[in-house]
Amino acid sequence: MLRKYLLFLLLAIVIFQSYSQSIFKLPIEGVYGKDWFIVNHVDEDTTNGFVDAFCGTKSYNGHYGTDFVIRNFNHMDDGVNVLAPANGVVFKTQDGQFDRNKKSVIANGFGNYIGIKHTINGQNYYTYYAHLKKGSLKVDSGDIVTQGQVLAQVGSSGNSEDPHLHFEVYNDTVVLDPWDAPCQFTPNTTLWIKPPAYDTSFAIISYGAFQQDFIPFLDTLREPKLIAAEEPFGKDFFVLDTSKQYRTAWFLAKGVRKDDTIKVVWNLADKNKVFTYVADRDYWYFYFWDVVKQDTLKPNYFMKDNVSFYRNEKQILGFVADGFLISVPEIEKFFSITATQQGVEFKALAGQNILSVSGYTLMGQKLKVSLEQTDANTWFVRRSDNKQPIFLQLQTTRGVFSYKWMPVFFDR
Repeated sequence: MLRKYLLFLLLAIVIFQSYSQSIFKLPIEGVYGKDWFIVNHVDEDTTNGFVDAFCGTKSYNGHYGTDFVIRNFNHMDDGVNVLAPANGVVFKTQDGQFDRNKKSVIANGFGNYIGIKHTINGQNYYTYYAHLKKGSLKVDSGDIVTQGQVLAQVGSSGNSEDPHLHFEVYNDTVVLDPWDAPCQFTPNTTLWIKPPAYDTSFAIISYGAFQQDFIPFLDTLREPKLIAAEEPFGKDFFVLDTSKQYRTAWFLAKGVRKDDTIKVVWNLADKNKVFTYVADRDYWYFYFWDVVKQDTLKPNYFMKDNVSFYRNEKQILGFVADGFLISVPEIEKFFSITATQQGVEFKALAGQNILSVSGYTLMGQKLKVSLEQTDANTWFVRRSDNKQPIFLQLQTTRGVFSYKWMPVFFDR
C-alpha cells in the first residue's frame, strides 16, 4: 500500500526521473523456457486491480517484483544459483528459515533473502532476492559483490508455494520495474542489459505419471522425486506396480488463458474416461491432474496412449509406454525367485533375459541397485539399503515386471 501511495505522489507532482540505464544482468542462472520461467511481473496498477507493464495479466494485486519459477522441488534440490545482476554491497541477509513451503502465508514474507545496494552513475538501486534455499547464502552484510557472482540458490522459504526467485528493484523512493513497456507506471526504466521477452505462450513446465494408494492432492505433485515414473524409461512410462490402487497423470503449465478447455482422456478397459475443465481466468502457473483406479486399466495389455491431455482439442501431452502391464504375481510364472540378505536371485524359466533393473522405495524414491548375470539364465540384484521394502522394476525381453522385495533378516 505504501508503494502505491508513493507512486501516486510521484505522478501527482510530476517529478519523473529517467532510469533508462541498462545495468542489470539476469539474477538467475540457466536458460529461459528450460530451467526457469517468468510467471509474474510487477503490478503497475495503483488501484485494487492489477496489470503488468505490457498491459497484460501476468501479475496480481500488490506484487512488487518479478517471479522466476523453476521446474519443481527436485530441480531446487539439484541447485539453481541466484546471481548478482550488478556490482554492489550487501546490506541485509536472512537465513535459517524452512525452505520447502507449499502454502501461501503472507506473514512469512521474504523468508530467506538478500538485499544489495548498487550505486551506478550516481544513482542508487536496491535489489532484493527472496524465498532462498536454507543454508545456501554465500554472502553476508557488508560484502562487496560483482556482477554475475553467485549469491545463493532458489528455494521456497517465506510466503511461497513452489520454488522460485522473487526479485525486486527500488531506487531511493519507489519500486522500479526492470522492463520498459506501454503500461509501466514509471517510464524509461529499462534496467535489463538483455531484457527477456514478454512471453504469454502456453508451455508445459513439468509433468509425470505415478501410482499410489491414496487420492492425490496438490502437494503430491510438487515433489516429483517421490514419483517413480521417470526411470529407467523416462516420464512417458508408468512404473507398473499393480498392487497400488490408483493411477495419476498430471502436468504443470504456464499460459492457460481464460476460456481455454483442458481435457484428459484415459484409455480404460471398458470405456474411455474424459474429464474437462474450462479456465475461468488467465493462469500463468497452472497444475492439472486426474486419477483413475488401477483395476479400470486394461490388464496384460501393450500400453499405448494410456492417458492424453488436450488444450482446446489439441493434444499437448500423451503418455505412451513400451512395455507390458504384468501384475506383480505374474513374475513368478517367468522367474524362480530367491531372496537373501545380500540380494535377490532371478532364474529365468522361459528363456527371457533381464535387460535392466531399477529400485524404488514404497514412496517412489529411487534407490541404488545393481544387476549381475551369474549364469546363462540367472541374474542377481543387489541393493544399497537392506532395511526397508523396495520395489524392483525389471525390464526383460518378455516385458516389464515389478517385484516387491521385503527385507530378509536372519537370527545370529
